[in-house]
Amino acid sequence: MERKRRGEKSVPCYREMEKISFKKGFTLIELIISTVIFSIVMAVVISIYITQTRKAQEVSEKSSLTTEAQIALNVLSEEILHAGLGISTGIIPIEFVDGGRDKPDELRIRSLSLPLDDSTGRWTVTLETGTGSVMCKRWKDEMLDIKEEDSIVVIGPYGNPEVDRTLYVRKITVIDDKTTILEYEPPITIQKGRILLQVPSSKVINRWVTYKLTGTTLLRNDEIFMDNVEDFQVQFCADWDNNGEINEYFNNDWRDYLPDYTPLEYYFRPLFIKIQLLVKAQSGIP
Repeated sequence: MERKRRGEKSVPCYREMEKISFKKGFTLIELIISTVIFSIVMAVVISIYITQTRKAQEVSEKSSLTTEAQIALNVLSEEILHAGLGISTGIIPIEFVDGGRDKPDELRIRSLSLPLDDSTGRWTVTLETGTGSVMCKRWKDEMLDIKEEDSIVVIGPYGNPEVDRTLYVRKITVIDDKTTILEYEPPITIQKGRILLQVPSSKVINRWVTYKLTGTTLLRNDEIFMDNVEDFQVQFCADWDNNGEINEYFNNDWRDYLPDYTPLEYYFRPLFIKIQLLVKAQSGIP
């Protein structure tokens, strides 16, 4: 019997319809599972990205903190090394206020007015003895080098002016990138290892530099020196028993207070100073 007559539409048989019913798309459950898996993968990727970004930020902040702290410690070191420079040996060059373990300390250093405070200040060190002329150290930073027509003062080994008047720099001859020949008037003798300091006038200026922590700001002479400082501690190590030896590691010679020295003893008895700075970034990284 014919399944299709003329003029009638073709009707698929049962088996053909059954085959068509198996040609279908994703079910709702499959879509939900796919979405969940995709979400999990994206969450992992985003988590890794956020973690790496946070770590990169922490490394950057720690690097910045380390750099700032190192610069601050370098400045403090220079100040301490120049303590007593150009002042009378009858004056104590360092004063100290002990804040205890729970509070920050305060440190005062007395010396001449150096290039750190006056951008026009210059200084150098004598390398060879001379009368009327002397070989001196030349700095990489030429701003520190003594210049012609400068007035200079000669600083002795104990921080006192060694010559009772200023000298006039008549001529500077550059030898190499490390040394110069300095000619001066009057032609007196200057010993090796002396410091020649340019002064703005015939009078040498002494000054105190005070470091103290106020809140989270370390101040230098009441001006902002460093921010985000949690603590500022100072310790001292000295030849306490005056036996000529510093046993800083074996006899616990580090103390939280200054030794009871006379002003002159500061120039003869060894004294080590340790500075501890605790800094913290805004994100709380110590």
